[in-house]
Amino acid sequence: MTAAPASTVRETQRAKRLAAYSIAAATGAVVAPQASANIVEVVGAGIDILNGGSLSWDVDQDGNYDILLKNYSNAFGSYYNYMGAFVRYAPGALVTFNAGLEYVTALSAGDTIDSTTIGSFIGGMAFQNNPNSQFDNVQDAFMGFAFPINGVNHYGWAKVDINAAAGTFFLEEWAFQAQPGVGIEAGETDGIGEDFNNDGALDALDIDLMFDEINGLAVDLTFDLNNDGVIDNNDADTLIELFIGTNYGDANLDIQVGTPDLAILAANFGQSVTSWAQGDFNGDDTVNTSDLAILAANFGANVPPPPLSTAAIPEPGTLAAAAAIGLAALRRRSASRRASLAELADGARGLRTYRQR
Repeated sequence: MTAAPASTVRETQRAKRLAAYSIAAATGAVVAPQASANIVEVVGAGIDILNGGSLSWDVDQDGNYDILLKNYSNAFGSYYNYMGAFVRYAPGALVTFNAGLEYVTALSAGDTIDSTTIGSFIGGMAFQNNPNSQFDNVQDAFMGFAFPINGVNHYGWAKVDINAAAGTFFLEEWAFQAQPGVGIEAGETDGIGEDFNNDGALDALDIDLMFDEINGLAVDLTFDLNNDGVIDNNDADTLIELFIGTNYGDANLDIQVGTPDLAILAANFGQSVTSWAQGDFNGDDTVNTSDLAILAANFGANVPPPPLSTAAIPEPGTLAAAAAIGLAALRRRSASRRASLAELADGARGLRTYRQR
């Protein structure tokens, strides 16, 4: 009996998988919503911005720090914590409102972020005893922003937890529109994107489908996660390392490569399998020494940290700005007056460093 061509086998496997997923969806499994294409998501980033410091946030992880998120303790001699944001490059900006000074607007899911809603490049988010700050004690609150790539704004959102009194600032997750000049809604994600079987989860089944597509003859640009017009191992890297957030060799997807993954590989070693969950890390339908080498190269590795700085180091110039305000006089004024002066100084400092990218 003549064996079927590898491409035919691949397409048959893919069809069976998708059929099985469709049946699961029909029986009540969660199906991810459809949404606008080309939205880049960094989900579950989980970055703590330490009290007394700041985060130089590289939104698109291209090596350029796009936005500074601040978590200052005893801000400007006021004895209060201050949280704020500053977009580094023009023409980037935040969704803000003006109440004498600029404040970042706390958005709800579905609010529009585009050229009609952005305002200032700098804004306060939380400052105790300031009635204008909208992030003093929030969970799952959205902020909107725009940052430039090649001089053209890309719009995005971030979900944050902030408690000004406790001095905590947690960046949960974010997403931005890969298409320049195209708006996005707060909380909007690419509902098909990397969840190829639309079951509401990013898991080994999505990796399997990615390898099926890479090794098959059909071209489905849904799998082109890096938008280069080609479906190849770079898209698999994007799915595994960026969207799922783990390393090759993590068979059980617990975000580390360890002995449980080695045990899974050993149990299937030498067998013809078609699943990442069984130790096939290169998608060649066999668990062999190539897969063992992949696991060994990453053994002991946890999720690689994003190229972001969270060091609790005050921004240069903070003490000078506080001195310019006049600490002694500042402490004698009311809390609201303290907030206004401190934020004004912060804005003036930001204006000096805002520049074209």
